[in-house]
Amino acid sequence: MASPHDSVLGAVQLTPDSGAPLGLQIFILYKLLTTGFGAWIMLLVGVVVTSFFVPNMIRKGTLELLLVRPISRWRLLFYKYLGGLLFALVLLLALVGGAWLATGLRAGLWSPTVLMAVPIVLLFFALLYACSTLVAVITRAPVPAMLVTCLYWVALFIVGVLHNQVEAS
Repeated sequence: MASPHDSVLGAVQLTPDSGAPLGLQIFILYKLLTTGFGAWIMLLVGVVVTSFFVPNMIRKGTLELLLVRPISRWRLLFYKYLGGLLFALVLLLALVGGAWLATGLRAGLWSPTVLMAVPIVLLFFALLYACSTLVAVITRAPVPAMLVTCLYWVALFIVGVLHNQVEAS
């Protein structure tokens, strides 16, 4: 007879006869969704969408309307930056919160440590978005902002891999 936890996510068989325990499988699923492939896709979507924020603001005609109001340029850029972070936070809460809620309701595993992925990934996105905003202000175009940000991301990845190899040795 099958246990209620055999198919936690509908048709996906999580506990085969000779497999790992359900808790370990849920942990691996969390890692993939929150800090693995799911976070990678969320960061990529966030970088692409937010790279248009500043260049669209600087476009001819839009900036004049914004500067009519008595707000300084640094404050305007700061609010655009906060808007981008808020956008990423909403995406992260949907991703991590949805995975946490689905596995909690379906499998009864409520691990609050999974929710720590939200501030960690948001901090990493803040680094990427700062690079994107800087390049967008300098070039006034979204495509170079996306490309330089992705190169920065690759450089951070390489530094992280090298750091892990040094730590291991």
